[in-house]
Amino acid sequence: MATKVCVTGGSGYIGSWLVRKLLVKGYTVHATLRNLEDRSKVDLLNSLPNADTNLVLFQADIYNAHEFDDAIQGCEFVFHVATPMQHDPKSSQYKDRVEATVAGVRIIADCCIKSQTVKRLIYTATVLASSPLNEDGSGYKSCMDESCWTPSDHLPLTYANDYVLEYTKAKTLAEKELLIYNEMEDAKLEVVTLLSGLVAGETIQSHLPLSVQVILSPFTGNMFGYYQGLKFMEEVLGSVPLVDIDDVCEAHIFCMENPSMKGRYLCAAADPTVREIKACLEENHPEFKIDEKFREEAEIRGIKCDSSKLKEMGFEVPISLIPVSYVGSCYFLQNLPRDPVRVGKDLNLTEKTRLGGCKRKKRVVCGAGLIFPVDPWAPNIDSQSIASQLFAFSLFPYIGFLYYITKSKSAPKLTLFGFYFLLAFVGATIPAGIYAKVNYGTSLSNVDWLHGGAESLLTLTNLFIVLGLRQALRNENAPKKSSSDPVSEIKEEKKPSV
Repeated sequence: MATKVCVTGGSGYIGSWLVRKLLVKGYTVHATLRNLEDRSKVDLLNSLPNADTNLVLFQADIYNAHEFDDAIQGCEFVFHVATPMQHDPKSSQYKDRVEATVAGVRIIADCCIKSQTVKRLIYTATVLASSPLNEDGSGYKSCMDESCWTPSDHLPLTYANDYVLEYTKAKTLAEKELLIYNEMEDAKLEVVTLLSGLVAGETIQSHLPLSVQVILSPFTGNMFGYYQGLKFMEEVLGSVPLVDIDDVCEAHIFCMENPSMKGRYLCAAADPTVREIKACLEENHPEFKIDEKFREEAEIRGIKCDSSKLKEMGFEVPISLIPVSYVGSCYFLQNLPRDPVRVGKDLNLTEKTRLGGCKRKKRVVCGAGLIFPVDPWAPNIDSQSIASQLFAFSLFPYIGFLYYITKSKSAPKLTLFGFYFLLAFVGATIPAGIYAKVNYGTSLSNVDWLHGGAESLLTLTNLFIVLGLRQALRNENAPKKSSSDPVSEIKEEKKPSV
């Protein structure tokens, strides 16, 4: 019988690639998603090799961590990849994302123990939890290794904002919480925390993963990706540790298949500075221009990321990820396509993956860290831009509609107010979208509390329109009823009495 494993956050960048590799290797996989009604994510996982026989999907949310019980029950190993990226404002249990993340890992660890079948819990940690900064922020230690912990106090960091600080603190405290289980004699659970570098490479998702957006930010001009991504990591860590998606997932599986393993392990293939990343991009791909606002860069001495502990256990990130021509660069940085416009023709709309050599169609391929939009209807960067332009253009005919319906005086007053109130929704959406992009590095639709707030205005608009029309119908029916009453009375009088 195939070994059962559980992967939380199965539809994410790392989660989906890990699920795929596990299925190819013959494991039975229990994968969790926040919402099984999200057909795009469900269909993606169900399309993976061996999914029809070896994949079971479960709905579970970190904010309701007890929902993971069924997914974990009967499994021998659990990969805890999921982490809340935004705080759920409806949560009455936790005041912020930090509390939710820490409580989530604790509950999942307890679920593993309660199952009596789980031998090991592998947690996808982040190198941001292992800063070599001195406690007072005065400088860095000689290198970054598993003994380093990011200071919990808010250091005077130039490129930090509340979002990245909260994320870093949440992941750091959650990792510390999990490692305590290794000290419990009666727990009978081994915990491995794998501190992954910034992940890039191919993807089977239909959109560009956030970590790849961060790495490509010098090309794309993404302010959040560059300053709160690359520059923040460099400021906290002294460099930007990088790792390929395929290798970090192989490292996860290695941590599972090893007969006995527990503790912290760094996993990074390279540790360039931001200046070195940009120099590599420009040297190898002069046709891709670095955004002018990101050109100036002070030279710093990069801090090395020591992954030797993982190597001593028997796993080594392939040296091919660090080409001899540019020490400190990474595979995907050396393989950006020369002509992105022709990439669809060159690939014939398919691309062989590094897993099993099987072909996949209508997927975004990031083998070089750059998207290939082979599916024209996938929600990639270009389609988002087109949607934004169409949304803005639609305002002009709508304003014309408002002019004529006001001039005609045919609409009920409350309904007319509802039509005008829709402009409040538009007015709120624009700054909300800008705020989501600047502070979260993503579109408005991916930030639940902002998107929900904007949509509430649309709900009010619909209510005003419907209530206005209902009142108009009632007023229209009222005279008919009153005019018919006298006729009825006359008929009654004419009836002969018996």
